[in-house]
Amino acid sequence: MKKTGGAPIPGTDFKFRNITAPEKTPEESVPEEDLANIENIKVVNNNGVWTISAANGGFTAGHTYQIELLNDDVIYDDSVDAFDTLKAMGDGYDITKIRFFNFSIEKNGTMNLKLNGGIKYIPVGDLNEADGLSLMDYAGLYLASTDEQGNTTYTASNGSGSFTYNGSEDIQVGDTVAVYSGTKPTERKPQKGTQNKTDNGEVAYVKITDIDDSTYYYVEAEAEDVLFTPDVLPVDVDEDDGTSGWEMNGTSVIIQNSKLIFSDAKYESVGLSSNTTVDVGDFLAFFTGEFGEAGAQDLAYGVITAIKVNGDGTTTVTYKEVDQDQIMAAMDLYDETKVSEAELEGAIEENKGEIQEIIEAQLMESDFFDEAGEYLAEVALKTAEVREIFGDDLTLSDCDITYADGTPLGANELMLMGNIIDKEQDGKKPKFSVSISTKTVHFDPKIVGSGIRAEVAVNYKFKIQKKGSNNVLEVDLTAFFEQEFTFGFNVSGGAVWKWKWIIPYIADYRMTGNLDLGTYTGIGITATAKLNEAKEPWGMPWPNSAREAAATKKSLA
Repeated sequence: MKKTGGAPIPGTDFKFRNITAPEKTPEESVPEEDLANIENIKVVNNNGVWTISAANGGFTAGHTYQIELLNDDVIYDDSVDAFDTLKAMGDGYDITKIRFFNFSIEKNGTMNLKLNGGIKYIPVGDLNEADGLSLMDYAGLYLASTDEQGNTTYTASNGSGSFTYNGSEDIQVGDTVAVYSGTKPTERKPQKGTQNKTDNGEVAYVKITDIDDSTYYYVEAEAEDVLFTPDVLPVDVDEDDGTSGWEMNGTSVIIQNSKLIFSDAKYESVGLSSNTTVDVGDFLAFFTGEFGEAGAQDLAYGVITAIKVNGDGTTTVTYKEVDQDQIMAAMDLYDETKVSEAELEGAIEENKGEIQEIIEAQLMESDFFDEAGEYLAEVALKTAEVREIFGDDLTLSDCDITYADGTPLGANELMLMGNIIDKEQDGKKPKFSVSISTKTVHFDPKIVGSGIRAEVAVNYKFKIQKKGSNNVLEVDLTAFFEQEFTFGFNVSGGAVWKWKWIIPYIADYRMTGNLDLGTYTGIGITATAKLNEAKEPWGMPWPNSAREAAATKKSLA
């Protein structure tokens, strides 16, 4: 960005926001234990251009950010490629009018989120069709609903029912069961960035409450029954403090069983309690010094890969050393799904008639045709050909405007030029065409996936006659409208980490689903105009397509 007279000041000249996770860029101060979640920025001068970047490391992959300019003296530097599309607007482009800039950080699909051990897995095809359909109505741990304002809320699934099962899986009361379509949940891969994709169909997680022969009664499972949430277990490696065999860059440690009990109140601050168990997938935080004291030092982290309970009151824990970033990403989930061209084509074919009716109704009710007709009339009066016959400084009030069949337009009706499309045009209705397809012109399918393109063209005529004159100007006008949409879906989730002392712990888990919508809208007006005295019309005939229009060099306007 650019600013005269010094560096742009965050909060005064601009605001920086994390749209995906607003809690990471709060406007108010936060407690010390929440500082691990905060994203800070720095502003650096580079030959008069101020660059905003992440203060530590980089921005979070998969997140969308926003910069809002608050001070009119601050503008974006439009020399970067991101502004090329806007510059293509020509006379309509003004960098000083752009106040918001959104950007997203690329991220490949990630499935670090782990499921609890002990879950029983049943393909939905092993159930009868009715039971399978009933279960899949409650697929997922949460159900999304969107209100009329577009706000989406998520509520826990609360379904219940029964199903008949005669398969080989040993299911007991109290078990958590995953009924799935496609690939088994434990073998799935993200869609984005994966070559050998898996079929990530729906999954319903239920908890068995009763069994009657081959009939299993269930309620929807709770999130804690399904998702594995790793603990970070503090391990004091000082000599004679209950551990042995630990060394830097090691792979195992022997710990006294009493040191793996976290019932002491001092552990509550890091999310541990008497209910805490030591599990494969948990993390170890090795330190020296006294727990909770300022002089303690964190040494290394490890993720547990195996646990062996010894007969002498100790446990051997095998681990793989990890860094802090790997811990923070332990429950990360990110994936993107594009709507396929086949899915869109099927939806268009099924609803084509209704879509066309809606488009036509909206255009007929809008001011688009009114403004198009009035605009072309004003432009025509300023051309050299018309001024030569009608005279200079002519305005619409000096003329009679009629439909092609001679029906006059009054002063009030001039503002409703769109009514012309309801009139007969030399015995024929105006030409009105609607084209809908999945072939987008302004979006690259390789980047944004499939989309929908709607193209509308309307052709009609009107006449302009100077009052008191026999000279008539006939305008053959075509208004063109094009709109494109692309659709994409992404889901992201991750643990909300906090810090207490030198130990990170998970305070919450947050998951969001988003619809990525891209849209392009274009309108155009072209015409041929002919005086009753002229031998040839001037201007240009309306092209047959948007591509042809873009290639045309001459326009009446």
